[in-house]
Amino acid sequence: MFERETKVILAGLAIVAMTVIDDAPRQLAKAHEVTLATGATVNYTNWVNKAGKGCCNNHDCRPIPANFERTRNGQLEVFVIGEGVAAGQSEWCPIHSQHYLSKGNAPDGSQSHYCVWQQAGTTPCAQLLCYQPPAQY
Repeated sequence: MFERETKVILAGLAIVAMTVIDDAPRQLAKAHEVTLATGATVNYTNWVNKAGKGCCNNHDCRPIPANFERTRNGQLEVFVIGEGVAAGQSEWCPIHSQHYLSKGNAPDGSQSHYCVWQQAGTTPCAQLLCYQPPAQY
């Protein structure tokens, strides 16, 4: 009896494992997708900034919250909350030419997006990798 139950359990585990393995490529293909309030989907996976650095580490990119973007003395800035070693820090960071995308599928232009990677630096501004403006910028 024990042998039969063991075989049934092992068969069930094999089916679960095959399902997970079969689904893995699809999950990797959309490793970092965000669905916007508009219903549009943004896939950040292939974003690269003008400095040639990849922006996405499967969780670092997102729409910029309301009021986290401004123009001050002619300079576009975004508010970045530090992560990792910069946790507890936050600051307004200037957007430089290297922050803009050189490669990647830009979203519909309804709002700005940025990528902040905690291992890129020790300050919030050093952690800012990429910026994609809305259509009006």
